[in-house]
Amino acid sequence: MRQFIQNYSTKSRARRAQLFREQFKPDFTTKILDIGSETGENIYLTLQGTSVLPQNVFIADIDPRAIELGSNKFGYNPVLLDESGTLPSQFRPVLPPT
Repeated sequence: MRQFIQNYSTKSRARRAQLFREQFKPDFTTKILDIGSETGENIYLTLQGTSVLPQNVFIADIDPRAIELGSNKFGYNPVLLDESGTLPSQFRPVLPPT
């Protein structure tokens, strides 16, 4: 049963990654902010086969060790989050004045 669940999970993740690539068509100009990324392993798998540059990927998490590992392994930019739920200012959308 455990193997069945693992296979199902892996196939589901692969389908979601394919859907993401088809819908968004990321390229070398695309910037990605992966919130709750842990080590960035899932976004790495999602972006395989695209031309997204590692320096355009930001992995954000509350675990400093996880994002450090991901940064070292994949070349992604680490973004340490606190538990307030607020994004660092560099990632907040700029809205036009009303």
